[in-house]
Amino acid sequence: KPLFEYIDSIIFFDGETALASLIERIEGGRDLSSVPNILYREGDHLRRSEVYHREDINELPPPSFDGFPLTDYFSPIVILPLQTARGCYWSRCTFCAIPYGEGPSFRSRDPDRVVEDMISLKSLYCTQHFEFVDDAIPPQKLRHISRELISRDLDFRWAAEVRLEPQFSAELLTQMHEGGCRILYFGLESANPRILALMDKGTDITTGQRVLSDSHEAGIWNHVYVFFGFPTETEEEAENTIQFIKKNNPVIDSVGFGQFLLYRHSKIHENYQDFGITKILERKSPFSFIFDYEIKNGMNNKQIKTCENRMKDFVYNESGDLAPYYEWLAMIPLIKGEVK
Repeated sequence: KPLFEYIDSIIFFDGETALASLIERIEGGRDLSSVPNILYREGDHLRRSEVYHREDINELPPPSFDGFPLTDYFSPIVILPLQTARGCYWSRCTFCAIPYGEGPSFRSRDPDRVVEDMISLKSLYCTQHFEFVDDAIPPQKLRHISRELISRDLDFRWAAEVRLEPQFSAELLTQMHEGGCRILYFGLESANPRILALMDKGTDITTGQRVLSDSHEAGIWNHVYVFFGFPTETEEEAENTIQFIKKNNPVIDSVGFGQFLLYRHSKIHENYQDFGITKILERKSPFSFIFDYEIKNGMNNKQIKTCENRMKDFVYNESGDLAPYYEWLAMIPLIKGEVK
């Protein structure tokens, strides 16, 4: 409630219709009870609208970037974010809170509409570079998008976050490259079967190794995410992940790594005792989505940090070229002589 001393309303979930309705009601001096997806202040009380609205993602227009200083970003070219779906089609990873925050269902924009969005944005903002910002895009959708881009001879370049699905065959990855795919972000998370099962990732190491190799061979830059300290994870299990990265260094282009974080409303948070957590501690800030916790079995904070440092040492000092590519973007203004 003290938060509403500084703000008047908050929109949850889909915001397009809600924001337009909110503006219309405020301009007309009317009450906000019929505005969907909103929590608002009414005198000394907080009210939550009983109206919920979910957008038809296929009826939404392409995003507008009017007014943004697109040439002022670190990237040497304009790269526009583009969403092709809302929610995650997998939505089962136990460490993830995205399904809670995105709303109750997965909605996918038609692939043909996605291609039309790209054409429209190219015309408006003079760019052919896009980053799909979905939580993960299914292989079959990327096949459709790639096929459409190829058949229409459209020269776009794009990146996407994906899962290590067996459907990412060498043939599909080659087709995606022909259709403009240049970067794929893969959430490997761990290379230990027990930990992957606890995460409910639905992936396996053999498939992951093959997909990374095939994407690299297809000319697509693959970026791999991993983290250490999943509840009950042992040092030996964390070592499996480190060794996987080392073994596959020749076909992995870059790596991002960190520590497990317990997010509010993740499946682990909601059922913490099932994952070996004995106690969830109070948040340090009421605005934090992350909780500290206690466990009976598994690595302590010092051991987790040691694993992270070992990975860091390999990535930055031994591998030669696995450092996250985006960290070099900060050097672009220096290289161009724009920073003194």
